[in-house]
Amino acid sequence: MMQSPTLNSFPRQMPIATTPVTSPRQHQTNEKMALARLQHHVDQLQTKVNHDRLLKPPVRRIFHCVCDETALTASIPELKRMVTDKSITMLVPLSALDGLDKLKKGTEDTNIHARESIRFFDRVQQTAAGGRRAITGVRIQDPTEKFASWAECALPDTEPPTRVKDILNCTLFAIRKSQKIGGDDNDVLLVTNDEILREWAALYGVPIAHSADIAGKVRREDIEFLERRRHYEYGKSGGSPRSPTSPTGGRGGGRGRGGRGGGSNGGSRRNSGFREDPPQLRLDPNAFGRGRGMREPAEPDFILRGPTRGVARGRGRLWEP
Repeated sequence: MMQSPTLNSFPRQMPIATTPVTSPRQHQTNEKMALARLQHHVDQLQTKVNHDRLLKPPVRRIFHCVCDETALTASIPELKRMVTDKSITMLVPLSALDGLDKLKKGTEDTNIHARESIRFFDRVQQTAAGGRRAITGVRIQDPTEKFASWAECALPDTEPPTRVKDILNCTLFAIRKSQKIGGDDNDVLLVTNDEILREWAALYGVPIAHSADIAGKVRREDIEFLERRRHYEYGKSGGSPRSPTSPTGGRGGGRGRGGRGGGSNGGSRRNSGFREDPPQLRLDPNAFGRGRGMREPAEPDFILRGPTRGVARGRGRLWEP
């Protein structure tokens, strides 16, 4: 007996996959949303980088000074003091020592400072060689601290004086050495008061400074370092990257032009020329003889005012409702 076909006996067809069709407007919207998410992620990373940079402990800048004999004979006491304070370091070219030796005889300030510089550098070398406590921050140029030839300085082949070449060679070698350890190009300064040397240095792009300007640079760096330190401490305590001396976080106290009380009311109250008398005890005439005594002080209906010391009579109102 044949069975009638049922619905389940027919082979099932697999559903045909269809790709949803998006309109051009929807496609543009999706691209904008993807760009917005990417920009948001970039902004979050930038915020984190800025915050981490703020939390990086600040480092005080130290000026590495290559000093020639004109700077030493003019400002050796100040330079020695700044070396002691660890505000600068000194590198003395060998040609500068030759110049000091030529200037040591005489009674002028230049000659006196030349002799002081020579004694100071002799003491630096003796403490370094004798095993005693070395004077840090001062070095005499080593014979190897220079380029072998002028061409290695990567400068145009010109004919400056020999002394100029020697000092510029020493300075450029110090700048190249500072660059290798990640230092700033402006950290190395050629300190000289010689106008000819300054012109050659400016021609080759070597940072220069007058010996009288070093103290000002150090003071300016002290102020900037303290400001960076305050920003660091403020950010470390959880504050925003804004300056800790901003109006919302700076010094205040609410004092105005009126005095300690702040505002104009405090000043007018002090200088009004009148003073309020304290509330007096009010007597009850019916209370005597009945054991009740005096009543407690009550708020008066009006306040008597009188002139203070030094104020003429007849001024002001006698009472205030």
